[in-house]
Amino acid sequence: MSSAPSESPSRSAFVRRPSPKLANGLVTHVERSTDVDPVVAYEQWSGYVNALTDAGYEIHEVEPAPDCPDGVFIEDAMVIARDLMVVTAPGAAARCARDPWRQSCCGGPGSPCSRPGRCAR
Repeated sequence: MSSAPSESPSRSAFVRRPSPKLANGLVTHVERSTDVDPVVAYEQWSGYVNALTDAGYEIHEVEPAPDCPDGVFIEDAMVIARDLMVVTAPGAAARCARDPWRQSCCGGPGSPCSRPGRCAR
């Protein structure tokens, strides 16, 4: 029989503002859209951050990456469960620009990290 953990899970969310180059991001399963509006993308991102805040998450905004079109998508690069942080290695070399940020988040106080690998260049 297992007992419930004595402490509540961390409710933290790491976010990054969308790049003005968002329309140039990688697409693999849909056709590229030519009507990506950076202003609308920012408004949608702000709504997302507000929803996380309203749900009780502590928001950690990481540095902008204006030259990385896919930089807003940081949730797929790191998973945190209690005191374990797992940082993934993106499959596309174009997404490696996010790697320095992920490395800087790794290994902070109370955040052990398992890093499976580096991007193939």
